Amino acid sequence: MAAVEVKALPGRGRGLVTARNVAAGEVVLAEEPLLLTVSPEAKDHACANCLCWLQQSQGAVKCCVCNQVAFCSAKCQQQAAARPWVHADATCRAYSLIPQLFPTDIEGQGNLRFLVQAAALRQMAAMAAGQDAVNQQQTGYAVLMSLVGEPTPATLTQAAVLQPALCQAIGDTRCSAVTVQEVATLLIKEQLNSYGLLAPLQHQQSTDDTRVLRGSGIYPTCALINHECIPNVARFEAFDACIDNKWPAQWPGRDSKTQGLVVQQLPTLQQQQCGSCSCASSSGNSSSSTLMVMRALHGLPAGTEIVQSYFPLNWRLQERQQQAQEVYGFTCTCPRCLLESSPEWQADDESSGEWETDSAADDANMEAEEPAETLASQPQQQAQHAQQRQECLDVAGSTSCVTAEVASS
Repeated sequence: MAAVEVKALPGRGRGLVTARNVAAGEVVLAEEPLLLTVSPEAKDHACANCLCWLQQSQGAVKCCVCNQVAFCSAKCQQQAAARPWVHADATCRAYSLIPQLFPTDIEGQGNLRFLVQAAALRQMAAMAAGQDAVNQQQTGYAVLMSLVGEPTPATLTQAAVLQPALCQAIGDTRCSAVTVQEVATLLIKEQLNSYGLLAPLQHQQSTDDTRVLRGSGIYPTCALINHECIPNVARFEAFDACIDNKWPAQWPGRDSKTQGLVVQQLPTLQQQQCGSCSCASSSGNSSSSTLMVMRALHGLPAGTEIVQSYFPLNWRLQERQQQAQEVYGFTCTCPRCLLESSPEWQADDESSGEWETDSAADDANMEAEEPAETLASQPQQQAQHAQQRQECLDVAGSTSCVTAEVASS
């Protein structure tokens, strides 16, 4: 029996709810991507088909035609060429024009890469429409357009610049295939529903909070998971596992316990083999490195809504609220936000200073120099914090955040 099901939730739009009791650590969802898009900064470092990091690959090859994509192997290059939304001839030609259209605008290049892929899905949907209406509703483009998100003034302004560039890239000389409104719709759906996919840990900057991305991915079912600042699932990825063979424990497809957990989107998407790159495991099973896996952080009774955090968990209240408003268009009123906005918490938070991190050597030295009585009082302080938090959670337990889907409707 599937662990989760899609439900319409009062005041929250669509979401995922546990269909049965789920144990701590259990995989509640494993899904292949609809689209994977390499970031412009990583175009020479990440495979355009599976997003694995090329530095670890012995057979990496670069497209000598567009010079805008690279692949971890000849196999991935062949798979990409057979997928119009990844790197077929038309997509290759479009990619070759991106540096000319946006020579210095890295954000524009990234948006145009995504739009070129979406235009390929759109063309496939148009071909399916010539067969029958059922096929059209099951295309990748229909799935993409069904996701939450309506154009905003900001995305319409972006689209006015990107639409002519897109038409030029895909060879639409009359600029009539995709309207500015449709481009704006695609941009907002990508903004609200895509996952940023990090480069390997050794390539992350240690001096600031800037994240180095290998690209982004749209996982339609995972995108239905609503936000709360205390999540009950954790996200796992294994993009480099096909190269270094370092698969996470109990990765779907690698043992009998996890067989059948992968969400297959729709029949036509199964035939397209969206975004997956598979390697044979020692047991003969096939494991995909492009899966996104969600695991329960603790036991979840049947009927529990699955929630994830859209922001880093160590962000303060003001940072989280600003991000929720500016990027997703909602105000978060989850139990954690209600707790941290209370006068008692604010007063305590101001007196406690900045967040402590294991990587801060200065903080460690300061702790070592603290008087014994101060250290002895910390367990009492922690107990008080836990009690205050639980009291607020009890009061606000039934309160949840307004999701982006509701805010955009």
